[in-house]
Amino acid sequence: MDCLSSALFSNYETDISLSDQMANEAMLQSVFSIIYPCFNEKKFEQHYLACIKENIKLELANVHLHEIFTRNNIPYCIIKGYAAARFYNDPLLRVSCDIDFLVEPENLKKAKHVLTEEGFSKTGKNSHHISYINNDITYEMHFTIAGIPDGAVGDDVRDMVSKIVENRQLFSCVSGDFYIPSDFDHGLIILIHTARHLINSGIGLKHVCDWAVFINHFTEEEFINIFKEKLVKIGLWTWCVTLTALCEKYLNLKHFSFTEKPDDAYLELLLIDIFESGTFGIKDRSRLHAAKLITDDTTANVEDVNYFTRLCRHFSKKAKSEYKFAKFKLLLPLAMLFVAFRFIFDVLRGKRPKINFAQTFSKAQERRNIYRKLRLFEVQNKWEKRRK
Repeated sequence: MDCLSSALFSNYETDISLSDQMANEAMLQSVFSIIYPCFNEKKFEQHYLACIKENIKLELANVHLHEIFTRNNIPYCIIKGYAAARFYNDPLLRVSCDIDFLVEPENLKKAKHVLTEEGFSKTGKNSHHISYINNDITYEMHFTIAGIPDGAVGDDVRDMVSKIVENRQLFSCVSGDFYIPSDFDHGLIILIHTARHLINSGIGLKHVCDWAVFINHFTEEEFINIFKEKLVKIGLWTWCVTLTALCEKYLNLKHFSFTEKPDDAYLELLLIDIFESGTFGIKDRSRLHAAKLITDDTTANVEDVNYFTRLCRHFSKKAKSEYKFAKFKLLLPLAMLFVAFRFIFDVLRGKRPKINFAQTFSKAQERRNIYRKLRLFEVQNKWEKRRK
C-alpha cells in the first residue's frame, strides 16, 4: 500500500524491493503498472511495457470510436476506463482491458447498425450492454448503467444517470478526442460500479485507486456541493464516506472532514475483503456463490432476507431469463427446478467446480455483515426501520 500511495500522490520513489509475491499480488489487483515505476528493477519490465502498449492501443481505439460515432451523428460517452485514467498522473499506467461506452436507448438501433458496418463483431448481450470485438479489442456498448437497485431509490438513480450522454464533456489527449462523463456523472458511475461488484464477485485495489485520484481532484467544499445531497438521496453517501476513509488510511489521500472518526477495525475488514477478492474476484471465484446468498447480481442491494428466499429469487430470475414458459406463474416453479437441477447435474459431471456449502454459507454471512454497514441504496426512513 505504501508503494501505491507513493505512485498516486508522491514521487515514484520507494526503498522497498519488488518481490515476486508483491508483483503477483499487484497484477491480481490490477495495479502492477501503477507501482512498477517506483522500483529501479528490470525483472518485470516486459510485463510493464506490455501493459503500456495495451493502454496505448485502447486510447487509440477510444479515438477511433469517437470518429465513427461523430461521423454518424450518434451521441455517446466513454465510461469507466479512460474516464477514470485521466485523473492519474500518467493515464497510461491505469490498467484497462476493454472499452465501455454509453449510448442512449433511442440511438441503440442505429449504433448497432453502424458498428456492424464498421466491422465490429457482436459477441454477446446481457441486461445492460452489448459486447463487440474489433481488432482484438473488446467493446461494451451500454444502454443503461448496471447496478441500479429496484424501487423508488432505483427510480432516482435512473433519473440521475439518464443525462450522462447529455452532460458529457470532450476530452483531448495525445492520440485525439473523445467524450467522457461530467465529473458528477463519473463519480456516480464509480460508486455504483464499485458497490455492485464489491458485494458480488469483488473489487480490486485498482477500483480503490480510481476513487482516490478522482476525489483528490476536488476541494472539500467543491465535492460536498456537487455530491453530498444527491448521494444522500440515493443512499450512496455512506459508501462514499467509507471509500474515502479507506483511501485516507491506506493510500495517504488528503483528509476530508466528512470522514471524521472512521472505524479503523471496519476499514481493515473491508481492505482484507478486497485483498481476498482481487479484481472482480479473480483470486476466489467461489465468492460468486456466496454473493448469490447476499444480493441480486445486477444490483447493489444487500438483501435483508433469509438464504432460502434469496436463492429462490435467484433461481426465479434465472428461470425467467432462460425459459419462455416461466412467464406463466403456475409454470415458474417448474422452471426454477430445472435451473436448480441443471446446476447440480453440472457440478456432478465436473462442468462446474464443487461447492463447499458450509464454507459458502459462512462466507456469505461474514460478507453480509461487512456490507450491511455500508447501507447501500438505503435512505433514512429505511435505516430507522432497521434500527427498530
